[in-house]
Amino acid sequence: MPPAPHKRRTGGNQRVVVMIEADYDDYTKPAFKYRKKHVYKHLRNRGFKIKLLRGTKARRRSASEAAKKANVAFLTGSGHGYANSFTGYETAYIFEVGNYQRAESNPKIAHFLSCYTALQLGPDFVRNGCRAYFGYTEAWAWPEHDADAFFRCDSRIDLALADGEPAGRALELARKEFDRTIRELNQQKGDSYSAGMLEDLRDHLCGPSKNAGQYGDPAARL
Repeated sequence: MPPAPHKRRTGGNQRVVVMIEADYDDYTKPAFKYRKKHVYKHLRNRGFKIKLLRGTKARRRSASEAAKKANVAFLTGSGHGYANSFTGYETAYIFEVGNYQRAESNPKIAHFLSCYTALQLGPDFVRNGCRAYFGYTEAWAWPEHDADAFFRCDSRIDLALADGEPAGRALELARKEFDRTIRELNQQKGDSYSAGMLEDLRDHLCGPSKNAGQYGDPAARL
C-alpha cells in the first residue's frame, strides 16, 4: 500500500520546497509547464509549502537566500546544467561547485532536472551536507512529440519523495517509470527512437543507492 499522505503543517513548522524554474526558452518552458501541472499540486497536497523562483526570479541571490532558511527540506527545479553547476534564468548560475554556502545544501534533499549536474555538483552537494541528490550525468533531451512522457519519468522522483518514500526507493520508482515508459514506446507506439533516448537518460540518472554513496543516503526522507 502507498504511504498515507503527510498531514499539512502550518506556521513556522511547515516544510518548504524551493522550486527553481528557469522557464525562459524552448527547453526550460516545457519542463516548467509539466512540473507546474503535475508536481506542484502533489507537493501541496502532501503538506509542503512551495517557494517558487521562476523566470527572472530564478537567480543566484534569490535562490541562496531561500535555500538557507531552516525549514527548507527540498531543493528542486528545472533549468540548464553543467558538470559543476545548475543554472536558472538565461543560464545564470544558481549553485556552482565552490560558489555556494554549506547552509544552502545542508541538510536538504535536492533534485534538478537538467544536464550533467550529477557529474560534479551532486557529489559536491553531498560533501556539503546534502542528504540525498538526484541528477543526470548526461545531456537531458527529449523528442517534442513525447515530451510529457519524458518529464513524467523524472517527476516520479519528486512525487515519491513527497509521499514519504526514502531516497533510495524514490530512485527505484523513477527507474521503474522509465522502464515502463520505454516498453510503452517500443511495444505500443513503435517509437524506438524515443525509447532509445529515454533509455539513455535512465542509464544516466543518479541518486542515492548502496553502490552510489556519493549521492547521499538511500534512507533519507523529506
